[in-house]
Amino acid sequence: MYLADINMDRGNYTSSKLEKAINRSRSMITVFMEQKGIPGMSIAVGIDGQKVWEEGFGYADVENQTRMTEDSLLATGSVSKLLTTLAVARLMDQGKLDIDKPIQEYLPNFPVKKWNEQEVTMTTRHLLTHTSGFRHYRKMSEYEILSQTPDGLSELPEAFVDAYRYCKSIAGRLSPEFYVRKKYQTTSEVLELFQDDPISFKPGSRFQYSSKGWIVLSAVIESIVETSFIEYMTNLLEQLGFESTVPASNETILPHRARCYFRDKKGNLMNAPYVDRSWKIASGGYMSNVRDMLHLADVMIESCFSSPDKEHRKSFFKSETIRHLWTPYNDVLSSSGLHGLGCISYKETVLRGDSLRPIHHVLHTGRGVGIGAVVHIAMEDEDLTIDGNVISTKPYGTGHIQNKSFRGVTAAILVNLEFIDLQDISSEIISLFREVLH
Repeated sequence: MYLADINMDRGNYTSSKLEKAINRSRSMITVFMEQKGIPGMSIAVGIDGQKVWEEGFGYADVENQTRMTEDSLLATGSVSKLLTTLAVARLMDQGKLDIDKPIQEYLPNFPVKKWNEQEVTMTTRHLLTHTSGFRHYRKMSEYEILSQTPDGLSELPEAFVDAYRYCKSIAGRLSPEFYVRKKYQTTSEVLELFQDDPISFKPGSRFQYSSKGWIVLSAVIESIVETSFIEYMTNLLEQLGFESTVPASNETILPHRARCYFRDKKGNLMNAPYVDRSWKIASGGYMSNVRDMLHLADVMIESCFSSPDKEHRKSFFKSETIRHLWTPYNDVLSSSGLHGLGCISYKETVLRGDSLRPIHHVLHTGRGVGIGAVVHIAMEDEDLTIDGNVISTKPYGTGHIQNKSFRGVTAAILVNLEFIDLQDISSEIISLFREVLH
């Protein structure tokens, strides 16, 4: 759906350029869906903070021939981490969370970890940047090895053993821990699954993506707000204007819920198996649609580019807080690029006419049983730079963003096929819409 003409007051925006970007994106999406065998896909795109396009492709429900739309609701996978960073930002703004204090300051009963037989400090910053040392999900091969040793599986939580056996019975292609079926009511229950596990390295020494660290983060948040993570997030998202973003639930009746799928080894389309995401709400347990996911990008960019001299709206965040979250952490590299606090954050340089222009990307992808997701922000501004790992404006290194509006492109994409990586296609679509800016 083509929504509206965009602001013509800046640059040489034209409706024809916008229509060209949309049509080329439609063609790209059609090819992408055919190549990957994706049943349904939805997308929303914004330019300079204004939504200009939203559309659904294919089917939300193949059996009932229900079309995918911009309202279709799907699990967002690890894009949920971007939602959790909103809670972190709010508590940082309020002076209630110091991300460099040991987590035991907030969770006094959480085990102090050891590395090389020495106690080490783990902070909220480590959790946010995936440098805590907590492992991610075990691979199927690790479970197979444990299953062949005496009492190997008996040492693991029952929920994980059940997930392993379930995954094996359905020939699941993901880590068995994606297939947890037990419903959890509290974060403390979930922590019992892994809080006593040894860490894989000294916190802060290297990067290892870990959704489990974000479960600990949700416990830190709960200790500060003195209510459940879900209740706090529900109130926060309502204040911020989210309309369709909710904790994943198999029991709740949710309008516009899309069905999820995977393809078997022969390429046949199959209904995704039953899983329960209640054990990982903060790291991968939210459902949403592309409208709300684009709104997530808008909330962050409006805060980032707000004036430091103006009183912030109650529902948004301090500019310096968002910039801090977006700043790459000590050149810590993931497979996708530099990692900020709860996001991928990196710079690319593109040739525009006779000059090179920096484009700054902030994003997160989500992949899981029956779904793929991405929220992607691309900031285009000759004054905005990552210099010395600090997001700032000229003069370099000041760490200060001037009072100016956002210039760039945002995109949100959801698909209902298992473990689809959407970072590349979101980058390609954003490149098409960047042409509208020039």
